Amino acid sequence: MPNQKKLIVSHAPFWHNGSRVTDRSRQLLLGAAPAALFGIYQFGGPALSVLALAVASAVLWEFAFTRVARRPASVGDGTAAVIGLLFGMLLPASAAWWVVVTGTFIAIVVGRQIYGGIGANPFNPVAVAVGTEKTGLTSAVLDAADARVRIPMHGHVNSLNASTAAAVVVYEAVRQRSG
Repeated sequence: MPNQKKLIVSHAPFWHNGSRVTDRSRQLLLGAAPAALFGIYQFGGPALSVLALAVASAVLWEFAFTRVARRPASVGDGTAAVIGLLFGMLLPASAAWWVVVTGTFIAIVVGRQIYGGIGANPFNPVAVAVGTEKTGLTSAVLDAADARVRIPMHGHVNSLNASTAAAVVVYEAVRQRSG
């Protein structure tokens, strides 16, 4: 009995299929590439600029934070590039450079690295950067927007998360165009 293994507790991921983080990041980048390329085709050079700046600044923030925190460099695993690409795809093509750089800082440093990096962050870093219902958008971001849309709501709801708001706006746009 004294040689029995006790319960071993470790951080996520708890199940592992043997793939490496680098492989998974490459698959995510390849999977997101068609949507990113279509966005560049649709919106042109400004969309390419936002995507390139988002990926580059996410990688630089990760590199800078790991150097300052004296952690092993994790830029090579590709996760910062995935975070930057996904964040850039959520931004409008007209987003100001400082919005992109600040957002990637929040995603990488606040949403990911402060919690200990990959597998230790409780929230998706891109979701942290996009914002929460309680904080909403700052007046500077609202001023930089091309247009503002207000969704009338009844009851005690003061805000919607980004995906729900987008679904409501897309539904209304389709409804108005088709009928």
